[in-house]
Amino acid sequence: MALTNASLALWTVWLVPLAWIAEDLLSGLTHWSADTFGTEETLFLGTRFIRSFRVHHINANDILVRPFAQLNGDVALGVLPILVATFFVPPASRLFLVLLALFILPTNQIHQWAHRPAAPRIVRVMQRLRLILGPDEHRRHHTEPNRSHYCITTGWCNAPLERTQVLARVERGLRASRRHRSTSDQPDAKK
Repeated sequence: MALTNASLALWTVWLVPLAWIAEDLLSGLTHWSADTFGTEETLFLGTRFIRSFRVHHINANDILVRPFAQLNGDVALGVLPILVATFFVPPASRLFLVLLALFILPTNQIHQWAHRPAAPRIVRVMQRLRLILGPDEHRRHHTEPNRSHYCITTGWCNAPLERTQVLARVERGLRASRRHRSTSDQPDAKK
């Protein structure tokens, strides 16, 4: 089905905010996963992904000294599978995935700006309007024990995630199922 200019415009009006919200949620799920599971030795993800999140908790200002390519390069690589997927989905889904990929790209840059004592003026305006993550919202994540407010693009999804405690519940469920599986797999556990 081909999209007309009018239907494309209508889809865009709906999909831009939906993709922006979805990206904030995705940033939170990604951040939570890196903070919660695996180690720096985890195959593929450990040194490139998990390590940077964990170091950031030890030294929150580490993000301020990372060069542009190091800060944003892995994110750019991460959107490639999403862009490949656009070849295999219907047009409206394709538009959503392209928007999602575009909104994922600046995530680490937005995160870095939330740490900057003097971000560029336009960034500060966007932070005050809550279009992107601001320092006050992000500071909540850097409050011990660093177990909340994971969303690092706008922070819009932090409140619903905290109110429902969905990430804590998923984590408890995963840890319980892993303990159950590991003990039930042992021969002595069946006696």
